[in-house]
Amino acid sequence: MSEENKALVRRYYERVLNGRDLDAVEEFFADERIVAGVRSGCFAYFRGFPDLHTSIDQLIAEGDAVAVVSRRGRAV
Repeated sequence: MSEENKALVRRYYERVLNGRDLDAVEEFFADERIVAGVRSGCFAYFRGFPDLHTSIDQLIAEGDAVAVVSRRGRAV
């Protein structure tokens, strides 16, 4: 389960945060209110930082919890 959850977090970073695919948000959250909030927050973030790229340095998983160590910088 831990490896599956790490893969899910990695896909979220790739598709939503770095890929700017706001339509993909609903694949990661079940509650429509959460989906709407994440989309709104990401949209504002992308508008404020249009060339932002987030790199995952480390994923640590235990059971169904995943911790992410990441850094943000400009896309190259």
